[in-house]
Amino acid sequence: MCPKNVFDTGPDGKPIVARPEDCINCGTCEIMCPDFAIGWYEDPLEDEDLKEAHKRGTEEEWAKHR
Repeated sequence: MCPKNVFDTGPDGKPIVARPEDCINCGTCEIMCPDFAIGWYEDPLEDEDLKEAHKRGTEEEWAKHR
């Protein structure tokens, strides 16, 4: 299903992310996942305000940015 072959099959027979660096963020995995177990979320540490809140390390600061 993945055009970049990011997934392998784990020992339990379920998909595992084997090559995340190859991901092109196309979203095919999210659409095709039968269990809706894959979702796209922004990385909170890519946001400068959230980086600062993380450095301050308080739940209140994080809550301001949720």
